[in-house]
Amino acid sequence: MKISYKKTLAALSMITVGALTTVSCSATDDGGLKRNADGEVVVDLWHAQSGDAGNLLDKLVEQFNEEQQGKIEVNAIYQGSYEDNFAKLAATIQTGNVPTLMQASDVQTAYMKDSGITLPMQGALGEQGTEIRNNLLPAVSNYYVMDDELWSMPMFVSQPAAYINTDILKKAGVDPNTLVTFDDYLDAADKIYEVTGTPGLVFATSAWFNEEFAAGLNQTYCTPGNGVEGERADGLGFLNDEFYALWGRIQQGYEKGSIVDVGDSGSDGAALLTSGNVAMQFNSSGNVTSVQETGIPFTIRSLPRASEKAGAVPGGNSLWILKNNKSQEEIDAAAEFAKFVASDDWQERVLPESGYIPATKSAAEHPSGLPSQQMALVKNLVETPATTVTAGCHIGAMSQIRSEVDTAVQSVAKGTSPEEAFSKVNEAAELAIERYETRAAVTEK
Repeated sequence: MKISYKKTLAALSMITVGALTTVSCSATDDGGLKRNADGEVVVDLWHAQSGDAGNLLDKLVEQFNEEQQGKIEVNAIYQGSYEDNFAKLAATIQTGNVPTLMQASDVQTAYMKDSGITLPMQGALGEQGTEIRNNLLPAVSNYYVMDDELWSMPMFVSQPAAYINTDILKKAGVDPNTLVTFDDYLDAADKIYEVTGTPGLVFATSAWFNEEFAAGLNQTYCTPGNGVEGERADGLGFLNDEFYALWGRIQQGYEKGSIVDVGDSGSDGAALLTSGNVAMQFNSSGNVTSVQETGIPFTIRSLPRASEKAGAVPGGNSLWILKNNKSQEEIDAAAEFAKFVASDDWQERVLPESGYIPATKSAAEHPSGLPSQQMALVKNLVETPATTVTAGCHIGAMSQIRSEVDTAVQSVAKGTSPEEAFSKVNEAAELAIERYETRAAVTEK
């Protein structure tokens, strides 16, 4: 018997403020169309972008509004963190007073699609939909294309990278060009500490890096097929001997002092790197601008990977069109802004002004005047293989799973065996997935 999942708001409500009642989500021509005093269609955009990227977003929205004068006005509204943004959405969805455009983080992708409140981006873009999809870098398209359709528009794409203080490695006699596999990096961290007394490596003990380490080992994070091969993901797939062995080796580095435990703080790790108190750091590509501003000699390489088939999973966020109580005119206006996000005007400014990486082939192929470190970030993303592994885990309960993994990796850093720490993750994940699917209103076809 074939079963399908009725698209409801349950997926969204589970992640935010509790169960919500299912509401009608169809796009109609008589929806709540908003116009300003000049007769322009007003499109609200709720976002969670702050810092340099938030400033760039504001500037680009202003540019779009100037270009669309007399037709469209995008109203960008900062809602706080990604979680705050979703809590606001959950609190207002039943009233129909929701934005037409919504920025969501990478981890929120699966339940944005499952929720039933969004339109596939590719179809909303009309005739340009296929062209825009084909212009995305393979690793980016690999993440946001589901069921052979682009569901959201990548806005600010990030990717983890290795930041390397070249002076410290030179003193230790380590060539950065030899750093490819996990053993390469961990051996180098040990040698750097033994020769110089400076710890070799630091990274935030967070679920995000756990996902990246699994992908670097060429392991599917959730099963079946990371949720991107036609079936919904219903379990974890990375808990195996090779994975436990990696965390065991990392734990040894913590114990001897060659790896520094800074908890889940990426900023604390960055401070150690830029002050010369650690040789190598794993961090987001979005950290590149702040490291450059310190003036330290550094280079960037990709995160460890077990083979050419392995690679990092893109992070960052994307833009979604919500269809609940929206007129076709408002949806079309939102699609125009999405096209602007996909344009070279947008994509070519992302890296130099925010530290995020361009998502499109056309922008990545013609970087102009970028420092070598930023060029390396583009190269890393361009060369990331588009596989099931690097698509990342698409599962609606990912937010709860990440919370459990955060606890586990921090426990490993404090001395708990990897097997013991992650056994609790598996139990919690099974419960979270079961609850998510129960609330997803399973129906028979």
